[in-house]
Amino acid sequence: DDLDRQLNIMEEDMVLREAPAQREKWKRKIRDLRVEAQKLRQQGQAVDYQYRQRQQQQQTYHSNRDELLLRRRRKPSQSNENDLDQLAAEGESLEQSNRMVSQFMEQGSATLSDLQRQRGQMRGIRGR
Repeated sequence: DDLDRQLNIMEEDMVLREAPAQREKWKRKIRDLRVEAQKLRQQGQAVDYQYRQRQQQQQTYHSNRDELLLRRRRKPSQSNENDLDQLAAEGESLEQSNRMVSQFMEQGSATLSDLQRQRGQMRGIRGR
């Protein structure tokens, strides 16, 4: 790629122009640049991979969502009957829940009354 070409040019032409004492220093710097460039390429590939994965997940999410929403849509004639059936079932469920709550309240009230009666008896025993 472009960066590799530029680094090759620098290494071949520019380093040879330097004094022999400086050549090793510049070769080392160019080598470090190559390593850093390789690391950046790898990081870029990792980010690209994560981006593609995220895009694929979003696409899968949206296609699943669209499929579920399509299932929800019904024909108008069936919709009214199904809606009425669902409402009737919901009403029955609410009635059953209300009955259960009433039973719990009655049990709680009876338990409270028993505890109050027992407390009165215990006070009577303690007072003797």
